[in-house]
Amino acid sequence: MSQQTLPDFDVVAGSIHHTDPSEIHGMLCGMLCVDGATPAHLWLDQVSSETAEVNLLGQDTLRELFEATVSQLGDVNLGFCLLLPGDEEGLPERTAALSRWCQGFLFGLGLTIDSDRQLPAELREFFTDLTKISQVNYLDTGDDSDSDEADYAEIVEYIRVGVILTNQELHARGPGDMPARLH
Repeated sequence: MSQQTLPDFDVVAGSIHHTDPSEIHGMLCGMLCVDGATPAHLWLDQVSSETAEVNLLGQDTLRELFEATVSQLGDVNLGFCLLLPGDEEGLPERTAALSRWCQGFLFGLGLTIDSDRQLPAELREFFTDLTKISQVNYLDTGDDSDSDEADYAEIVEYIRVGVILTNQELHARGPGDMPARLH
């Protein structure tokens, strides 16, 4: 299966109203990490309950987002990406979107994961980190520095790799079939 590219953030944003594209992508990723066979309609129903206005073009865009995300999570080359605003947006806006992505991911996990499931310490720690990131507010001092940009990029990469590991870990078939580790 060749990897698909996510639709443009602004295209997704224009397809939905009153819902954040990063948050719905995070929710989708959380759902898919628990159950890679999650049907598109379950996620679309959840998105539709969040926003009353998803037109036909919007549904096509959301289906494209669903299919590209499934493809990326299954990519053996680890080409998974988070749906976030581009670098042309200010750091405060991108940080807020990253926070909402984490909220959506945790929500998607909560919708689909069995509450009795024992999770490895590594995943519990990652989910704790995501909870903290979901509560971050960027203090805009008007002085976006290169180190702030580097910190943001490092956090995005940490989340990206953490999602890949979560997906692999939750899809392990048994004790003898452990997922590959990224070190």
